[in-house]
Amino acid sequence: MKLDFNSIPKFCISLKRCRERRDLVQMEFKKAGLSVEFFDAVGREEIVLPELCNKENKTAVFPQAPGIYACMMSHRELFKMASKLKLPAICVFEDDVVLCEDFMDRIRYIEKNAPEF
Repeated sequence: MKLDFNSIPKFCISLKRCRERRDLVQMEFKKAGLSVEFFDAVGREEIVLPELCNKENKTAVFPQAPGIYACMMSHRELFKMASKLKLPAICVFEDDVVLCEDFMDRIRYIEKNAPEF
C-alpha cells in the first residue's frame, strides 16, 4: 500500500482548557489546509505518578515529571483509541507545533519516496 497522507486521520493532543493554544494551532493547520481533530490531553491532575517519580524526586531531580508522564499518557490513550478503531495509521501533532511553510511539499516528497507498506 502506498502512503497517502490525506487518508490518514490527524489528531492534535491538547488540554481541553487551553482554548488559546487550540486556536493558535488551528490557524497553523488551516494555513497548511489540514483537517485535524483535537484529542483531549491527560492533565497532570488526572495522573498518579509511578514510584520512580515520587514527591521527593519531583522537586529535586524530576520537577517536570508530572507533565512528561501526563504527555506520555495522552499519547498512550490516543494510540489505544486508534487501535480500538482499527485505524491502520494516524498522524499526531502537539498543540505547540509550528508547521514550516513548505510542510505539504515535504509531505508530498515523503509520499513519493516512502516504501510501500
